[in-house]
Amino acid sequence: MGRQCPSWASRLSHRSRVLRLIFKVRLTCALPAPYSHDLRTKAVEAVKRGERKAQVSRILKISRNTLDLWLKREAQEGHCRPITQYQQGCRQKITDWESFREFVQQHGGKTQAQLAKLWGDNVTQQNISDALHKIGVSRKKRLTVTVNETP
Repeated sequence: MGRQCPSWASRLSHRSRVLRLIFKVRLTCALPAPYSHDLRTKAVEAVKRGERKAQVSRILKISRNTLDLWLKREAQEGHCRPITQYQQGCRQKITDWESFREFVQQHGGKTQAQLAKLWGDNVTQQNISDALHKIGVSRKKRLTVTVNETP
């Protein structure tokens, strides 16, 4: 006869699975969501009414620096909404993808370093590598010369 697990063991394994799932979800999120516009306006209005910044940040559980940034944006732009539509990641040096595809087809036998020199516009080998990856072309290897041995 087999031994049965105690009831607490099954609960423990279930809890550990749940915890692993929670941590996995937290780790896969790229960036935290911005604070709501309502919270931002409440914080800014409280400071304008005369509340101390330290007290407002403590009550709303935000950092003092965050509150200062919201106040600065309110003074400069007239609102404290979060910034949207900003460039994420590196700015691409190669932007005309159709002409780049034609360029790659025309100069298919060249290395990435040679392609960078031919393209111009202060483009590096790494920029060419990134662009080739983006259009789905496998990268070129380093140019090597092989010599056949003769007897």
